[in-house]
Amino acid sequence: MQYCVRILLILTIWFSDSIQALLLAKPNPTANLAYSATKKKKVAGLTISGSIYNDANGLTDGLVNGPLLLNSAYVCLVDPVSNIILTSRLVYGTAVYSFSDLTPNTTYKVVYFWQEVNVGTQQPSNNYSGTAFTGEGTAPGGDGTPDGMTLISLTDQDVSGVNFGIDFLPYAYRTKTSSINPGGTVQVKIPILTGTDTEDGFYNGVSGTNTIIINSLPTPATGILYYQGVPVKAGDLIHNYNPAQLTVDPADGLVTVNFTFSVVDAAGQASFREVGENVTINDGPAQLILDFVFPPPTISGRVFHDANGLTDNTVNGTPLNDDPPLHVVILNPNPGSLTYYSFTQVAKDGTYKITVDPNTTYRLWLYEGPIPSFALYGLSTIHPTGEHIGAGPGSDGTPDAGIQVTVGQTGDVSEVNFGVDYWPVTNSVTATVQPNPLGTARVQVPTLTGSDPEDGVYDGISGTNTILISKLFGTDFCTFYYDNIPVTEGQTIPNYNPAKLTVDPKDGNVIARFLYGHVDAAGLQSNTFAQMTMPFSDTVTQLDFGDAPAAYGTWLNESNGPRHVITNGLRIGNLIDAEPNGLLYDNGPLLDRSATGDDITGDDDEDGITSFPELHANQTGYVLSVTVTNTTGSDATLNGWIDFNRDQQFSTNERAQVVVPTGATSATLIWSSITWTGGGFGAVGPSFARFRLASAANEIVDTGGQANSGEVEDYALTIQTPLPALSAGASLPLANVGIVVSLTATGATTYQWQAPSGAQFTTSATSPSVSASLITAGVQTFTLVATIGDYSQTLLVSVTAVSGPDLSAIISLPDANFQAGDSKDFLIQLQEVNGETASGTIVITITAPAGYTVDFNNSLTSIDVAGGSNNPVAVQNSKWQISNNVGNHQLSLTINSGESVEANTTLNLGFSVTRTTANAGSTSNITINVADDGGGSYDVNRLNNVYARIISGL
Repeated sequence: MQYCVRILLILTIWFSDSIQALLLAKPNPTANLAYSATKKKKVAGLTISGSIYNDANGLTDGLVNGPLLLNSAYVCLVDPVSNIILTSRLVYGTAVYSFSDLTPNTTYKVVYFWQEVNVGTQQPSNNYSGTAFTGEGTAPGGDGTPDGMTLISLTDQDVSGVNFGIDFLPYAYRTKTSSINPGGTVQVKIPILTGTDTEDGFYNGVSGTNTIIINSLPTPATGILYYQGVPVKAGDLIHNYNPAQLTVDPADGLVTVNFTFSVVDAAGQASFREVGENVTINDGPAQLILDFVFPPPTISGRVFHDANGLTDNTVNGTPLNDDPPLHVVILNPNPGSLTYYSFTQVAKDGTYKITVDPNTTYRLWLYEGPIPSFALYGLSTIHPTGEHIGAGPGSDGTPDAGIQVTVGQTGDVSEVNFGVDYWPVTNSVTATVQPNPLGTARVQVPTLTGSDPEDGVYDGISGTNTILISKLFGTDFCTFYYDNIPVTEGQTIPNYNPAKLTVDPKDGNVIARFLYGHVDAAGLQSNTFAQMTMPFSDTVTQLDFGDAPAAYGTWLNESNGPRHVITNGLRIGNLIDAEPNGLLYDNGPLLDRSATGDDITGDDDEDGITSFPELHANQTGYVLSVTVTNTTGSDATLNGWIDFNRDQQFSTNERAQVVVPTGATSATLIWSSITWTGGGFGAVGPSFARFRLASAANEIVDTGGQANSGEVEDYALTIQTPLPALSAGASLPLANVGIVVSLTATGATTYQWQAPSGAQFTTSATSPSVSASLITAGVQTFTLVATIGDYSQTLLVSVTAVSGPDLSAIISLPDANFQAGDSKDFLIQLQEVNGETASGTIVITITAPAGYTVDFNNSLTSIDVAGGSNNPVAVQNSKWQISNNVGNHQLSLTINSGESVEANTTLNLGFSVTRTTANAGSTSNITINVADDGGGSYDVNRLNNVYARIISGL
């Protein structure tokens, strides 16, 4: 009984423990120990583990794989019955997770979350915008339901390789653009449909490897979408998308084609979002918006050589080529605008076309030459004849190379045409000198010739051209007639017949002249006129006179004025005419007269000098170029006089002379020494010049008298105020490289120095005095522009920079006061100052003044310098030998062979000087000189070779 009780007690305790364990048991997935059902023993807690992959190609390869996904995420264990989250693991940076201490023979749900979840709560949705699960579980291809969760049933073994595959979804880009509607059934290529994918990169339609989905189609009223020529259906999947094969046939008119599309990544996932300009627009497919518009209108037309102008009331003719180059310019339509809206060059066939905006009124201009900076009418070698819209008769009424054109909403404006005409060309005509017919006899005027690009040559034969008499000269000397009727200035002569144009010259030496031009078939007259010249002789010798004031000996009778017999082939300039006497045009004060009497009588033949170079009252020389004609076959002589001192005379010392070879067209006169004094009017102000050209030089030695050939020309000129006295120089004409030299200028108010490449300023370059460092060997030429008032002058200052060894010697003799018979030791320091070793045959010379002697001992090694504070001083006398001795008064020393003075070092030499016969109270110099070195082996700078020390006799 007692035994049974004991057994019952034991059983009771066992059952009590079991009941208590059952009553107290709670779900504990991470219990540390468990019993093996097969081995009937306790086993350690189990583990579930796995990895997270960026599975860019999904299950196209049948595997959940790819690079590890290192993004921040969570993997959780969930009770598959209650969906309560049991525990959670943060996965970040490793893409690997593990759950340990799990209960055997238990089923768990392993779930992937992008965001943190709360343990003990219900499992939320694990979908995450922008991503898709490609597979999960332990099988290579996942558990068959890619949803980011999988069931794992534990037995008594750990389970690893519970992996998850994640794919990032692509984006599609909204595209909006416009295109011209071609009309009809013409198809237009759709702009490239683009997108991007985290794994695949940018979809640009070039590689041809991406896939797109056409989610929705354009409405039939706007257009039909095609791919490879086949109409597309909503939902069509286009593999290996080729942008060139996706087209649309838009409906006619102003329509907008709109459809949606998605891009598909390598994992087979479609884009989930539409973006544009880096901004999210919508979730879902992207839009392609293509606005079809009307083509922009154009204005076109032609430019004609309109040879007959508007005589036929039509802008027509032959097309203008590109000579000269022309542009059609359209002004901005804003009222009053002078800026151009657009332009185009006229083609070689005379056509042009230019694109404009609809519903706008424009002003078109024809412009010659390069593209204008602002659009204004500009034709120089051609002239407008008319403008018209249309190929038929008519014009806009104002032939000004401009026309107004109004453009509507649609449709081009064509045949906006321009007519132009080239200016006719008029030739100058000069007849040879002929005898004056005298009385009322008339002489036919030479044929007036010219040409026109459209009409051809005007030779007076056809009788079809028209001439315009623009200006008549010297009507007191002649009368012109056409068809026996006197010609008037400005008269137009149609159907010109040369035989009907005559002249009645007045008796004597006269010249008949007029200006004329041609008028072409379009009514366009020459834009430049030419001169007809007919000289007549009175059958006696013709003379050319001067026209300076009378004081210069211009009149024939009073002063044997200068005169030249007019002959062929020799003259100053290109023109010459005859006068009966010297011509004094104006009668004011002498120096106010203009020397133009000959200019306004007959031809203005004073054409040898067009202008005088400036002449200032302190110039020492003057150069003048004179135009001449010498076709005589022999040399001639040109003399020129300028009244420099304004004394109303042409003096011998004011003459310049030059030989003029046959065939020459110019000659240069040079005055090399000018005298400015002696005049009674001062050197500054109006003056006169005379020039005489003749075959015989002895006929024009003087300013008066007759020469039997050539011409005389007188001119007025002005002598200006003296030039400022400017000067500039350098402190050293020769200096070592690296030395700073001073440059100084005077006489101006402003200065601008310019350094050569081998020198560099160390001070401002705008001061009268500047400093410059010499950096390169050679002649360094500095340029100075000096200015005073309106006058500026350029001066050059040169300094020679030298490189190489440079020796400079100094004498050290602190106590230089000598009693009678005194002898003192002194030191010569021979320095190399230019940074290079001095070698070769170095020679120095020491010269004592009268009454003193100098002595050198090459065995000395030291001396006590008289008055010195650092005695004794070591010397290198042994390196030298006396090469010349002049009575112990002058010693020349030569350095021993093989010795040298190293760069930037000093060599000391000791000497003694003795007073012999020098007087008491005398003051003299003892000098040391480095001999000039022509070879540059020991001394390249001779300017620092001499040094003197004053010595005194007490």
